[in-house]
Amino acid sequence: MLTLRGEAKPARVSLCHYGPDGTVRKTPVGPPPDAQQYPGGLRGRIMERRTDELKGYLQDAQEVMALYVPPDAAQMQQSFKNGNASLSEGGAGTTRIVFTNYAKPGDQMTLSFDMRAKRIVSLSVNSTMSESRDPVSLTVQFATLPDGTNFPSQTTLSAPARQIQVATTNSNYQKLAGQ
Repeated sequence: MLTLRGEAKPARVSLCHYGPDGTVRKTPVGPPPDAQQYPGGLRGRIMERRTDELKGYLQDAQEVMALYVPPDAAQMQQSFKNGNASLSEGGAGTTRIVFTNYAKPGDQMTLSFDMRAKRIVSLSVNSTMSESRDPVSLTVQFATLPDGTNFPSQTTLSAPARQIQVATTNSNYQKLAGQ
């Protein structure tokens, strides 16, 4: 769900799967969203331009977050070697690992790790956009499937400078036929 300036926009539902090249393929489920109708003239062009700018901004935010999710083992090791990582108790059997300057100067990535179950519970990122240096944050909550697979169940991307919040829920995982 997208929230812009405090106003919730219609949610979209997609069926997602990984393609042979490892990229996520999305197929919309349900009726197609209403086509965006802009008024004619100058007002319509302004609204269309703002929509295109918003889409570009969100694309840039996704590219920044791709630097952190999924976390890169080699980069985490390098952060430990450089003294840019610290461990602390998170309570309820969790350990927090905080990485500073992980992908960009001044950023912070925090992993909460369940030591008993040996799995990631949550991940949070505080960083900045590439061009504008606007702050952007990401929070990911993980869940576990019956077979033990850990997956990101709830993701929230926030860009306060533009008053944007995008929440994504992943659910209803199923094995593909023949597996």
